[in-house]
Amino acid sequence: MNRPVPVPLKQTIDWDEHLRFLQKWAPIRGPVFTWQAINVCIRHNKQFPYWVIDYLAQCADRIRSDSAKEASDARQSLRWVFGFPKTHKSGPGGVLNQDREFFKDADEWFFAVAFCQELGESGDPVDARAKACNRIFGADGPEDKQLVRILQRVFARKKIPQNAEACVRLLKSFNQYVKTIADFEFD
Repeated sequence: MNRPVPVPLKQTIDWDEHLRFLQKWAPIRGPVFTWQAINVCIRHNKQFPYWVIDYLAQCADRIRSDSAKEASDARQSLRWVFGFPKTHKSGPGGVLNQDREFFKDADEWFFAVAFCQELGESGDPVDARAKACNRIFGADGPEDKQLVRILQRVFARKKIPQNAEACVRLLKSFNQYVKTIADFEFD
């Protein structure tokens, strides 16, 4: 059986770069981004960056404070402890759900890159989707049919790449767009 020759893929998932991106957003959009960074660090065996450690230290100080101990409403107290805004509606679009679509889109992009990497190694699209799914979404990730839909959405194509060369071409077309977003500087 002819095995495909692995295509070196220069586009890799750089979790340190992802953490720097989250660091830029955390002060602007709130602690949801810091918790996303905590999740990335735990899932990918990375050390917490200094800014995450600072945030956790602030949370620890606040939870041990007299204000937290004397609070009559635990929900409001915990909001304050974790640094969420006081006034924000609950429900859809609430403080824990406000950036759901952002994170979903980011995970889908990371999955597409991981799929291309795995496809370059195995040459089998089904196997590549399963391995990329485990890397990005974990063992409880979406089923294969949903993974195909994700790739169709990310690549804006009805047919998803069946080999690493096609993946590389598509990723190169998106490379400048992704780099522009990652390099965006906030005031």
